[in-house]
Amino acid sequence: MWTAAARLQAVITTAAMDEAQRSAWCRENGVYSSELQQWKENATAALSEVPEERATPQQTREARKRIKELERDVRRKDKALAETTALLVLSKNSRRSCSKTRKSSRAGRSPKKHTVDRAGASGWSAVEICLSGGRY
Repeated sequence: MWTAAARLQAVITTAAMDEAQRSAWCRENGVYSSELQQWKENATAALSEVPEERATPQQTREARKRIKELERDVRRKDKALAETTALLVLSKNSRRSCSKTRKSSRAGRSPKKHTVDRAGASGWSAVEICLSGGRY
């Protein structure tokens, strides 16, 4: 079994030989001349391939910075979505409560709406109010 390094060495060694010397070398080393020719073609093809470009350290830093910005933006939007969802849930619950109970004396507001306003004034977010079930 020939390793890649050994095959390359064989191609280099036999490159300057004429056909008779190359045939003798192949017999001594137990290699068919067609195998040697295939190894030469493989080596040439591998050298002609354009290597994949690697990112420079500057590009890597910029990419990491961009990733952090995007992650920060996603977190901010997730929080906004959660708060909007909580407000929607509270709004729906408030409407259900309004239809089941009579309106409070505070300018047509439902008791839950008053609770949400008081809790919000206390520094609670809509998500916290929703999770607490109106108990703050």
